[in-house]
Amino acid sequence: MRKKPKAGLRPDGLWEAKGIDHSGRRKSYYGDTPEEASNKAYESFGIQSDDTLYSFYLNVYFPTVIHRSRNWRFQIAWAMDTHILPAFGRKKLDEITRAQVQRHFNGLDLAPKSLSHVKKVFSGIMALAE
Repeated sequence: MRKKPKAGLRPDGLWEAKGIDHSGRRKSYYGDTPEEASNKAYESFGIQSDDTLYSFYLNVYFPTVIHRSRNWRFQIAWAMDTHILPAFGRKKLDEITRAQVQRHFNGLDLAPKSLSHVKKVFSGIMALAE
């Protein structure tokens, strides 16, 4: 599990801790106490204690690709947001079966290259989970 970010005291008297915004970029979070700033930054990572595909994607998979190019991260987000998470996001990882995945991918109306990309992203997540 991710450690809570440490807060530093700013010249204006507020405490600052680094987190991320909705696009994955670093963002400063402020508070009157170090704990408040650290908690806000920690929450920005979307840390959850469940074992759904969505939680695994945010907490485990996405940090492994954060160093990739912005374009690649957008492609991952496109595959996840439009094709993978709507079908499997709320399911527990161990409840997703090969038959369900095959049925879902067979039903997608995508160009072969786009379908290949979605499969590559899904495969990467599942391989990391395994």
